[in-house]
Amino acid sequence: MAAPAVSAPAPAPAPAPAPSSHHPAEIRDLVIGIGIGVFFFLLLVGLVITQSLRKIEWRAAVRSLLDKLGWKAKVDDEEAHIDPEVRLAELKLPSRYTYRDLSIATKGFSSKELIGKGGFGEVYKAHFLQDRSTVAVKKISEQSLQAERQFLAEMAIIGRISHRNLVQLKGWCYEKGNMLLVCDYMPNGSLDRHLAPSEKVLEWSNRYEIVKGVAAGLFYLHEGSEKQIIHNDVKPSNVLLDADFNPRLSDFGLAILIEDTLGDTLSGQETLLSWVWRLQEESRLLDAADTRLAENYSGTEMIRLLQLGLICCYPDPAARPTMRYCNQVLLGDAPIPPLAKSKPLPFHSMHLLQIDEELQAGDSSFSSERPSPAESSTAAMLSRSLSLEISPVE
Repeated sequence: MAAPAVSAPAPAPAPAPAPSSHHPAEIRDLVIGIGIGVFFFLLLVGLVITQSLRKIEWRAAVRSLLDKLGWKAKVDDEEAHIDPEVRLAELKLPSRYTYRDLSIATKGFSSKELIGKGGFGEVYKAHFLQDRSTVAVKKISEQSLQAERQFLAEMAIIGRISHRNLVQLKGWCYEKGNMLLVCDYMPNGSLDRHLAPSEKVLEWSNRYEIVKGVAAGLFYLHEGSEKQIIHNDVKPSNVLLDADFNPRLSDFGLAILIEDTLGDTLSGQETLLSWVWRLQEESRLLDAADTRLAENYSGTEMIRLLQLGLICCYPDPAARPTMRYCNQVLLGDAPIPPLAKSKPLPFHSMHLLQIDEELQAGDSSFSSERPSPAESSTAAMLSRSLSLEISPVE
């Protein structure tokens, strides 16, 4: 009898797969975490690159500024590797501000903070929260060579001078074509505003002190500063007044070294000057006084100021007094120089008469070269502006 067939044992069932240890939520969190990490890494890289580019751009701007201010890099290798900011520090300029700093301080250069306008831009009132200070920010908006020259002139000149009667440069910004100057804030604005008929009458004591202050500032520029400077644009709108009506001369955009000029520009109307000369000739000089003062002034000071103004307007610069002498006269420490009996002829007319007289006399030693003028004074313009009526003279 055959043995029974033995069946093969059934294969063991495959083990069930182990359950996953990561839930979908955990995977999602992992992906988000990696994404955030990559994002911040790229952000950091972007910031580093941006800062590097800004530094490169800033150094280029500094080097350009240095070149325009007269500094030229030396060619030797050791000197060429010096950071241009080191050279900028050597110029002892005031603090540098970023455009963003000044935009925040002026509330985005808001029209509500606008306190004045000039030939090349606007002036804004600015508030710095860090030290709670208030300053004036002059934004040069015109993009022209002359505007850039004005900015550089103010940087190079008022950034290095200090006098109680000169507006002080506190800082500057030269960034991506933007040119801004940070200066003292003067609560009472410019002098011309207080001489206008619509304003409250400026008392004589204030007027006389303003002339003395401006004369002191000009004397410092001419003889007291490290380099002799001619302001070249003295007028009431460029005389700013602090809370106590102390004057400070501003706007040095046209200022130049004294050896490069004949003297300060005298701003004023020739008709007004002729009228004052006529009153002087008729011994009626006090009739030139502003009638709004209602005789509330010192007659001695008024005559002193007007006569000094006439002498400062002599056509021949060599005949004008220096600012040193003007200061002495205003302080009462020196007499007024002898005044001409009548209005002098224009300088070129006087020179032509001299040529004609010497030719007629047969003077072979005559030289047609123009005499070398001495430094001149601008007290004349302010003397007339502060003493005379503002209404036009018929």
